[in-house]
Amino acid sequence: MPSAVRQMFTVSTTPSPRALLTAKDITNTSDEDLRADHERSQELLLNILKHRGLLSAQNAKLISFVDSASPDLAQRRLQLALRIRSRLRARGLHAVHTFRRMMNGIDLHRDGTCFARTLEGVLVHMGVRLKEVEFDRIVTLFSTTTANKVDYVKMLAYCYANWSLQRQNVVREAYDHLAKSCPGGIFHVAALQHHFNSEALTPDLVPGLFEHHSFNEFLFHWNSNVFNADGLVLWLDFADYYLDISFFFDSDVDFCQYVCQSWRVDIDDWVAKSLFHRYASEDNNDVLPEEQFVQMLAELDPMISEEEAIAFYCAIDADKSGEVSLDEFLSSKVLKVKRLFEDVKTHESRVANKEEFLVILHSLNSELTNDEALAVYQYADVDGSGKISFAAFLQNHLLKLLEFFHPFARHRNRSLGETEMRRLLLSQDPDLSEADLRQIYKAVDTDGSGSISFRELCESHVLRAILLFKRFDLDRDKHLTQWELDRLLMYMDDSLTRQQLDVIHGFRANTN
Repeated sequence: MPSAVRQMFTVSTTPSPRALLTAKDITNTSDEDLRADHERSQELLLNILKHRGLLSAQNAKLISFVDSASPDLAQRRLQLALRIRSRLRARGLHAVHTFRRMMNGIDLHRDGTCFARTLEGVLVHMGVRLKEVEFDRIVTLFSTTTANKVDYVKMLAYCYANWSLQRQNVVREAYDHLAKSCPGGIFHVAALQHHFNSEALTPDLVPGLFEHHSFNEFLFHWNSNVFNADGLVLWLDFADYYLDISFFFDSDVDFCQYVCQSWRVDIDDWVAKSLFHRYASEDNNDVLPEEQFVQMLAELDPMISEEEAIAFYCAIDADKSGEVSLDEFLSSKVLKVKRLFEDVKTHESRVANKEEFLVILHSLNSELTNDEALAVYQYADVDGSGKISFAAFLQNHLLKLLEFFHPFARHRNRSLGETEMRRLLLSQDPDLSEADLRQIYKAVDTDGSGSISFRELCESHVLRAILLFKRFDLDRDKHLTQWELDRLLMYMDDSLTRQQLDVIHGFRANTN
């Protein structure tokens, strides 16, 4: 892999467009994207209206983004519709959804029209009072063939334009996530009640909301009128809610974060999965070969260094198979680490000093004590520079070290006995012999207390030794040949000369 990465850096001089790697990378600003978002929004709206049984929607046409037989009329309709939408939006996250549901409810003929004064009354109920001139404009711009009636569906349609591909994908991910939690993978309304994270709904989103009312506020918009009698939640039922609240969020970032927080979906995992599948083959979309992984890295970050790219791959390809599986990619959490290195205000690009690094560690695992976090920092600061780069974080297998922390955190004294330590070591290397386990335990238990703290584990560097040995024991015979040992030593210190390596081998021979 390193050679393939080096080839990528020597051949490719033009950076590719930035991929959607982390939440803050989710952007959508070009004219082509805006047109696609608009058309996607209109198509989803019409499908939802048909799903709700509105007859006019069956023959409705998409509201044109730029082309219109009467561009001046379309522009005036758009301005009026957006003005009303902005005033509804000021009423909170659910205002547009509530308004549309009320309009659908009073539309007894299910033809997408209503009396103009009825529309005005619903808006007043929503806290939006129209001036007489605004009311007259609604009648003029959205009138129908029936006197005093207006096409409220057309007025709403002019508002829907920001359903980006990112928004659609994150809502689909949440839908699939909830469906998988249901028996038989069939999404039932009970999953909404069971999985919704009420902390996602705050007074910032719904003005005047009391925190203990968040759950009821959310479920109010998912009552029996939304679903079939069997309680099954179809995709259009789910998208119905999110298409309307999409109005409230100007950026894809905020929308995606709200959706993921609502259902406890890890946004980093979602983006990682989307990126992974984009490069995987249709035949096997759960495995990424070396070449595609290199291409993904280039899109992941055009500014990524060769050192970071190599560290990235080595950290993810845990089984050294030459391929990266989706499980390896997600479980590695390297995307989250990269985001943290970018989010924390570091003095250097993706390089953290002691204070910054401790912030990153606590973000990854809030259960770490200050003493334990400091031990990890000292473990990682191999060269004593006081700085830890993103590449060094991966190269030093700190994610694996933090995985080792979980058993320690479960104990009140935050220590492990010999039996538990043996189990932890065997989980990393099942081939360790009894003699190996005893030697390792004695080496780690430096104070001879009979138990091992997480700090002792860090200070012993035993994990680094095990992982390095496994990496360079190419034939898996639990012995390093002279050539394999040379490679290991050069990996640890590439300044070693041939003469120095020979001295080390001579020392080994004398001690055996």
